[in-house]
Amino acid sequence: MGRLSKRRLTAVGVEVPNENAAARSMNQPNDISLQGATIVVAEEEASYVHHAVGELRRQISSTDGAQPEIAVRTVPRELGPGEFVLRVEHGRTIVAAGGDSMGTNYAVMQLRQLLTESESGLSIPADLNVHERPRYPTRGLYLHQHWRYNHPYATWSWSVEDWKRALDMVACMRINLVMIWPHMDMIAPPLSEAERKHLSDLRELIDYAHRARGLKIWLVEPANVLLDQPEVKRLPMEQRDYYAYAHMEGGGLKNPANPKARAALLANREELYRRVPNADGYGYIDSDPGGWIGSPSSEFVDLLAANRALLDRHHERPKEVELFHWALAGWGTGTPMENWRATMNGVVRQVRPPRAFLACFAPHIEITKELDHLPQTLLFPYGVIDGEPSLPLTALRFDQLQRAFQFMGNYEGLAGIIGNVQTFLIQLPNIFYTSRSCWGSIGDREALLSLARLLFPGNAELLADAWAQLHKTGSAAAHTIAERLDTISKEKKSSRLGTLAQLAFPDAKQILSDLVAMLHVHARAEQVRESPDARVVESVTSFLAALLDWQKRNGFFGTYAADKEVIYDQFIHSQDCETVKSVIARQSDRAALQRKIVGALVERGYTRWIVEAMTGQLFGTQQVKCGRIESTIFAQLPPAKVTMPWTQPK
Repeated sequence: MGRLSKRRLTAVGVEVPNENAAARSMNQPNDISLQGATIVVAEEEASYVHHAVGELRRQISSTDGAQPEIAVRTVPRELGPGEFVLRVEHGRTIVAAGGDSMGTNYAVMQLRQLLTESESGLSIPADLNVHERPRYPTRGLYLHQHWRYNHPYATWSWSVEDWKRALDMVACMRINLVMIWPHMDMIAPPLSEAERKHLSDLRELIDYAHRARGLKIWLVEPANVLLDQPEVKRLPMEQRDYYAYAHMEGGGLKNPANPKARAALLANREELYRRVPNADGYGYIDSDPGGWIGSPSSEFVDLLAANRALLDRHHERPKEVELFHWALAGWGTGTPMENWRATMNGVVRQVRPPRAFLACFAPHIEITKELDHLPQTLLFPYGVIDGEPSLPLTALRFDQLQRAFQFMGNYEGLAGIIGNVQTFLIQLPNIFYTSRSCWGSIGDREALLSLARLLFPGNAELLADAWAQLHKTGSAAAHTIAERLDTISKEKKSSRLGTLAQLAFPDAKQILSDLVAMLHVHARAEQVRESPDARVVESVTSFLAALLDWQKRNGFFGTYAADKEVIYDQFIHSQDCETVKSVIARQSDRAALQRKIVGALVERGYTRWIVEAMTGQLFGTQQVKCGRIESTIFAQLPPAKVTMPWTQPK
């Protein structure tokens, strides 16, 4: 470990009464009970540390009825930002200390986790000695809320309280940055009462993130999208179909060279900055959505510079707030590399700091290195944590994530990583693996077990086995584990909840029941592989029925316009679907097979257009469509081995 600067740090201490220590020495020599403990915390500590201490106090009180007292205590240490220690000193004092308030916060959260996982719920090992330091200062998560499906799967469906619980869970996993797309691009001035309430809720959420969890919140928008058509403005926000209206001729996409369109875009963003002036960063994506064929890179940079000026006028902390460029497919009239270099150089020249870059592709990282901006850059390996848009399914992508971290290791000084999530509760394994890899290497099994203990410590082995089984062969094993999980999820008496499960919404056991449904989907896919071709109609129909039942539960059906025409859609995209496709591919009369399966599913009562969309992608008879600008821009990109090497198998 390198040399660390000395600093006076504030910490939390838990003083264990002498009589407890004596009882421990006689009865439980290897554990220290916190029964009757006194908690002390420095008065000047950050509000989110006091919030965590309050949770610790309630945890102890709810277990044994004790009423710990909170006092002031400081402990000097040589620790870096986010770094923490948690250890027992002198046989009776538990020190939870960090190099800064966030480190102290992590120490308290770790103590809470250890208490939850102990058999008594109130003890820790007498030889406890934990010392952890993050490899990367920024560990981010983008909670995507474009797609419209059922609560609680889709983030768009969350209430303010749901969002707060999600932020609680994020903080518990040691993520310290959350990015949100607030959909200001669907709110054209003048604002309605509902639109003002939407932005007021967002401001409240950001205040909560700062006060209770010490999280940074970034807000992102497309540079040139604004749904200001009268037919959109009349709709409630939940009925504004983003892509249906953004890609209409003369619709939401704006030409930045048009003075009227540019003025409308800036007036819209100014409303955001005035009404939500408390986020830590505001940024703009250079494509998908957005862009304008024939528009030079300079127009994108000019828009960002104009937004920086508006932020300086309206933000609560104009000297601290970051403006960031989400680099994706690029904006400009040259080659992708020319466009990336022009926009990113332009941002550095024209947008005053603090500024940052989200780099989706490997060449973006090279450019920020050239610009000496690696400390202001986050790798954004889009689609690795969660594919999007796609039917919600847990897909363990630890191999790709590991390769992403290996790639990051080539760039000393990189700020960290941010991952996209379409369905938060479904992708907890990938989220957890990403965050913990920012602290050090972690094995696949270790990651699953650590997460499982945060959720259901009494059934951690089974839960870890269940996640792992999603990627293993054999239908019988998948069905067996699903049945065991299903029994636990239906027990009236709740299993012991870990610190993460206590924050889950609407009910922690939904994590189990969702996993049961996905295991059954996986088992049916394995049955397709295991069954003889003579039973292919029966086995594929059974698989699709399980998939349709899961789709009915989560409500995801892709992105559709008012006439149900597919605009963007990876309706089914998973290892199981690839398994089934491989079986279908070897059938001689696939058209007849598809007709039989569609007929069988419609006869069972499933909706025809959804069945046809799903089977169409399995059989290759229905193609994914996308907008004209996206088709043009993405067709020019280099191959994935150049842009996203972490997605390529070794």
